Amino acid sequence: MLGERAPSRLLRPTCRRAPASAVRPAVTASSAAKQWDEGQQRNHTNAAPGDSRRQAAAAAPPPLHRGVPPSQPEQAAGLSNAKARQAVQQHAGPQLDHKAAGPPQQQAQQPQQQGQLVQRAPTKQHQRPRQQQRPSRQQPPDAQQQQQRQQQRWLVVVEGMSDMQAVRRAAPGCDVYVLGTATAADSPRVQQELSAAAARFRGLIVLTDPDVAGRQARQALADALPGCLHSFLPSSLATAGAATRHHEEGNVGVEHAAPDAIRTALAAPRGSDLARQAFTRQQLLDWGLVADMHARGGREAHRRSLVCGHLGLGDCDGRQLLRQLNRYGFTAAEVAPA
Repeated sequence: MLGERAPSRLLRPTCRRAPASAVRPAVTASSAAKQWDEGQQRNHTNAAPGDSRRQAAAAAPPPLHRGVPPSQPEQAAGLSNAKARQAVQQHAGPQLDHKAAGPPQQQAQQPQQQGQLVQRAPTKQHQRPRQQQRPSRQQPPDAQQQQQRQQQRWLVVVEGMSDMQAVRRAAPGCDVYVLGTATAADSPRVQQELSAAAARFRGLIVLTDPDVAGRQARQALADALPGCLHSFLPSSLATAGAATRHHEEGNVGVEHAAPDAIRTALAAPRGSDLARQAFTRQQLLDWGLVADMHARGGREAHRRSLVCGHLGLGDCDGRQLLRQLNRYGFTAAEVAPA
C-alpha cells in the first residue's frame, strides 16, 4: 500500500542484450545483389502456371539502383548522385550525352530503348526566314523629300512657349524655335543650333517681344546670324488688356497679339544691314525725337516712345533709335504716321 516499498524489479529496469541472431546484418551491394538473385529464383520456382502477376514481378528490374542493369549493381552502390549518373551514362552509351551525339537523322533512325535519351531534330516549321518577314506598316518618309519640304518653309524664332502657342494659332503647322528666355540669344549653343537649322530650312524669321529684352535678343541674333529676317509687332497690338495668372495688365508680348496681327508681321519680314545710312541725327532732330545738347524740358522721350511702340522696337534712346531705323530698313513713310 502507501507505506509499502515497491519491489526492486520495478525500480531497476533491466536492459537485456539482444542475441546475436536478432541483429540485422548491414546491407551491402553484394548482399543486395545476392538477395535479388535468390528472390528471382524463388519467384520462378513458386510461380504457378498462368500467374501473370508473379511472372511480371519476376521479370521487372530490381528496385535498387533504378536505371542500372543487374549486371553492375556493385559499380553504382554507395556512390554519390553525380557519380551514379556518370555510371549510368557510361553504361547507356554516348546517346545520353547531347553534345557528343551524332546527327539528328541518325538518332531518329535508332530505336528508343529503356534508359536511353534520344535527341530530336529541331523543327523548322516555326522559324521564318529573314526575307519572308512581314515589313513594317509605317515606312519612314524619304529623307530627300523631307529636306525639300523643309527648304520651302521658314523657321520662326520666339522667346517663350506662350509665344509659340500664339504663332501656332495664327499659322497652324508652322515650324517654331523657342529660345526659352530673351537672354538665351547670347548663348553659343543656341546660335549654333539656329545656324544649323538655317541650312535645313528656307530661312529664319525672328519674332521677339516689342520691349527692351526683345530688342536686345533680336540684336544678338542679328549679329550672330546675318542672314536671318526680322518681323516686328506694334506694342499696341501686343499688349495684355486684362490681368492673367501669369501677366499683369499692360504686359507686352507676342502671346497677347491677335492671330491676324501675327500673320501680318510674318508676311512682311525685314533684313539686317549695318552699312545702311538712310536716317541721320538731323532728321530725328527735325522730327522732335532727339534734343539739342544741353536742352531740357522737351517731350522728346515721350515722342520716341510712341515711335518705338508703333514700329515694335521697344523703348530706345536717340542713338539706339537711329541705329534701329537704319539697320532694319525702315522708311520715312513708316516713321511719319507715328
